[in-house]
Amino acid sequence: CSRAFSTPARKTHVLRATDEWSPWMGGLLEQNVRPHIWYFALSKCTGHATNSTFEVDYELRSQQHDKSELSVEQRHMPGAIVLSVLCLSGFLIRFAMLCYRFHQRSGSVHPVIRTLAVSVLLQWTAQVLHLFHLFAYERNGVGEPSVDASADILFMLSQVVTCTLLLLIAQGYTLDQTKDTEWESIKPLAAVVALLHVVLVGHGKMQGDHAEKHHENEGVVGWAILLVRVVLYLWFAVGVGAQKRSGGFRLQPFLHRFHFAGSVYFLSYPAIFMITQVFAPYLRHPVMMIGLVLMQTAAAVWLSDLFLKRGSYYELSTLSSSLLPGGAGLSPRKED
Repeated sequence: CSRAFSTPARKTHVLRATDEWSPWMGGLLEQNVRPHIWYFALSKCTGHATNSTFEVDYELRSQQHDKSELSVEQRHMPGAIVLSVLCLSGFLIRFAMLCYRFHQRSGSVHPVIRTLAVSVLLQWTAQVLHLFHLFAYERNGVGEPSVDASADILFMLSQVVTCTLLLLIAQGYTLDQTKDTEWESIKPLAAVVALLHVVLVGHGKMQGDHAEKHHENEGVVGWAILLVRVVLYLWFAVGVGAQKRSGGFRLQPFLHRFHFAGSVYFLSYPAIFMITQVFAPYLRHPVMMIGLVLMQTAAAVWLSDLFLKRGSYYELSTLSSSLLPGGAGLSPRKED
């Protein structure tokens, strides 16, 4: 109690020791510097000192000066997510048109393209659900916790699907017709990785908010996801290295570019997570969220161009094999 009268802000209230809730007590907190995280504490530093223990149930409700329920780190998130949903919606329309042209040209849509579509749809659904939660939170200060948890899980699953696609190609799927069985062999492991990510996100949600949690993947959950991504990156790098050693000279330029782009994706989460730590606490949530959305959107755009445009990957892979009558497949390994 020696510091009780030197605190920057204090107010005295009389609490009745009853089982009933007291009337609401209001107050105004103002500051004119940059945003801060404020901590409120109860203390009994007047009257006779006792060793008694009191359990106090309380409900704290805070609003901004404009009556918004959103905290300062979320003030601009609804606008950012609206922009994200609009961009993803435009991308989905473009993606659907490219898939339609691919189907007309080849007679079917390759599994890697369908898998990419699943990844993008998961991300789009996650952003829509998160936007719904924020709009509800802005109105009632609580939001829709189940919707928010579903959004985080779907967004994480979108990343897992993208990781699986990159790992498949790194193992030679679509590049070597003898590796077509990789699709079936990697499914169980992909399911385990997906379940692990869902468990980690769910564990983070069950912990709820606490004083040291400044974004969704703060603490042990974030470090665990980072470790998983590093392990997946090592698997990816080993696979691409094996393809470089066994593939023909025609594959080398593509594999170098694919190795670089895939490495950027796998290491983006660790990089964003680490960079976020240097920002002020009230900036960590938007930096982490926007960084991950940009990462996932950029990966979707890159993979869609890789699969659906007539580039080096299209010409070297089994995607160029026409399923229409008279079509012939290409086996890059025969060009050694």
